[in-house]
Amino acid sequence: MHQRTHLNRTGGFSFIEVMMVMAVLVLLAGLAIPFYQSFQVSSGLDNTTREVASALRRTQGLAMGSQQWSAWGVHIGTHQYVIFPGTVYNPSEPKNEIFTIPQSITLSSSAGADIVFSRIKGETANAGTLTLQTVNNEAASITINQRGIINVQ
Repeated sequence: MHQRTHLNRTGGFSFIEVMMVMAVLVLLAGLAIPFYQSFQVSSGLDNTTREVASALRRTQGLAMGSQQWSAWGVHIGTHQYVIFPGTVYNPSEPKNEIFTIPQSITLSSSAGADIVFSRIKGETANAGTLTLQTVNNEAASITINQRGIINVQ
């Protein structure tokens, strides 16, 4: 009588099967990361646009309320904006409020570097468009007319 020895396999995975699953997961992650980064930049653009528009409206409110009996303005830089009292931006003014924006977004202005709102009426002689642009060439804009109406586009 010959006795045959049978090897019983348990229900595990082979090394090749595990490596195939890992390769698929790495491939999926490699495809998903650029989409996620693009989503982050787009989301950052939306948030930054809302923040800049809100700062403009707040500055206009300060001027209309005659805070410190003064006009108020916003100084526009490439990666920051500054709320300041008065009609002329003074970088050493202690009441300045400085806000930075992400490095992936640039801010530019067709209205000039300073947008100043008049006391009481909240109007501006610095009408124009602020443009926010991402490294992915996505853009958003905020327009300000002479009456001080601020619109996000």
